[in-house]
Order: sequence, then structure tokens, then C-alpha cells
Amino acid sequence: MSRRQAGAASLGAALIGLVLFATAPARAATPSVSVAPAAAAPGQKVIVSLKGWPKQQSVVITICGNDAHRGSVDCAVTRSLGYGISQFQQSASVPFEVAAPPAPCPCVIEVTNSTQSLVAFASIEVIGHPVAPIVNAADEPPLSVELSVRRAGAGFGAWVRSQLGGATTYALTVRVHNLVPEALSDIKLTARAGRRGNDQARYVRINGPSTLAAGATWTHTQRVRVPAPVIGKLHWTVAASGAGPITSVSATTSNHALLFVVLLIALLADASWFAQRVIRKRYRRRDESESEPEVVQAPLSYAESILAQPIAPAEPGPEATP
Repeated sequence: MSRRQAGAASLGAALIGLVLFATAPARAATPSVSVAPAAAAPGQKVIVSLKGWPKQQSVVITICGNDAHRGSVDCAVTRSLGYGISQFQQSASVPFEVAAPPAPCPCVIEVTNSTQSLVAFASIEVIGHPVAPIVNAADEPPLSVELSVRRAGAGFGAWVRSQLGGATTYALTVRVHNLVPEALSDIKLTARAGRRGNDQARYVRINGPSTLAAGATWTHTQRVRVPAPVIGKLHWTVAASGAGPITSVSATTSNHALLFVVLLIALLADASWFAQRVIRKRYRRRDESESEPEVVQAPLSYAESILAQPIAPAEPGPEATP
């Protein structure tokens, strides 16, 4: 092979390699996150650096305690930050305000995409925040909930209205107990009431505790007005969420509405008496019309018929002449 042929072959191989490299699919970069500085107190801002995240998508940045082993229960989800990555960004630097997570450290900055199919972590020290051993996720809920419901209307008028099936006020008492050896926050409580167990039509929002210390119990009583008609059973349900699995408890109240029942019986009795009176009066009239004797006139004899004929007045005769 001549030198010219060898050079042409080398040039062709280089061109083929360049074409194959240009047309080969790009290997997707693994998303990563880093934090600077690596230690900050709550309220201070750090720079979260994002690399390799899909373009034209959004990510969520959250600070978590317990090394985020139990998911959102360890994270300050209410202090999360959303950020959109444009198609022109190879990397992004996002200012992020540090907050105290609901669980003790070790703490991390967690970054996820909108579908949570991609996730990355970066360690961070939260100055002044407690540190404890890592607690793994458990199947048991971290909260226990107790519920009691009683009628709360005051005064004779409220009692009468309730006994007639009208709008009734109840006192809803909820007790929430923290079962885990750490403080819990962002606890949300919702209550519902309905005529049947699956008919929870009356929605009640309860402001839960901002923070519940380890082993502590939180008690709250709230007045709830149920619109009329309130007759029979009411099914109440309270659910606690925001800290691990949802915990729910139910209770049942009954309102017999005795005055409404008595009034209904009295109205039915009065209507029945009036109907019977009308029916009896109608039958009495019919019986009286049937009992009257029919007068039958006997035929007159010949003499009686002659006497019964009217007597015509006599015609005046001619006057007598003297």
C-alpha cells in the first residue's frame, strides 16, 4: 500500500469514527446535588448546586432529618422549594433557606423531580439542631387518636330545637398522643360527620398542633353545628396525617328527637280523628236519606172524587122585572 493510499484510509476511518460519535445517543448524566456551605443554622441560606437534571423540568428541594430514612415524615415539606430547569442550563445554583426538619439529624438536602423518579441527597449540618440515631421506617403509625362527641347546646331553647330534630351543636374532643421518641410537626387533623358510616357529608377542619413533643398528648375541643334534620345516628370520623401513616378513629352519636316523635304522633292522631268524623257524617246523611218513608196516596172513591172537584161559581140570572 502506497503512502497516499494509507493516508486516505486513515482519513476515511477518522471520518467514519467522527460520524459514529456524532450519531451515537448521549448517555444520560446521573443527577447530583451539592451544598455550600456544608453547615448552616435555621434561617440561613445555602447554595444548592444541581447537575445532570433533566432540562425543562422542575425539581423540589427539601431539607430532611433522620437521613430521610422514613420519607416525608422526616422532611420539612412546608419549607420545600420548587425550581424549574431551563433547556439552556447545564447546571444550576439555587439559594435555599435552611429550616429545622421535624426529625433530628443527620440531615440532608433532598432533591426530587416532579414524578419522584429521580432523587439525590447532599449532607448538611443544621447548627443547633439535635442529633440522634437513625430510625428506620416502621409499619406502626407514630400517633394515636382518641375521639369523644357530646351534645353541647346550652339552654332550654337549644334542647327543644334538638328534640324537634333541628340544628344541633356538638362538642368534638380530640386527643392526639405522640408514640415515637421524637418531636413531630405538621400534624393535620380532619373530621367528618354523616348520616351513615360511608356518608361523611359534614366536613370539619381542626387546627392541629404545630409541634408535638415525644410522648406528649395534645387535647382539643371544638364546637360543631350540624344542620337539620338531626334525627337518629350520626357517624363521626377523625383522621391524623402528616406524620407517617394516617391514623383514624370513629364515634357515633344518637338523637332520638322525642318531641318530634310526640308531635308527629299527635298530628297523625288528629288527622285520623278528623277523617273518621268526616266519614261518619257522610254515612249518617246517607242512612237518614234511606230511612225516610215514602208517602203513597190511596185511590179516591167515586164520591170522594166528585167532592174533590172544585165547584164552579153560579152564573148570574136575568134580573126580575116588577
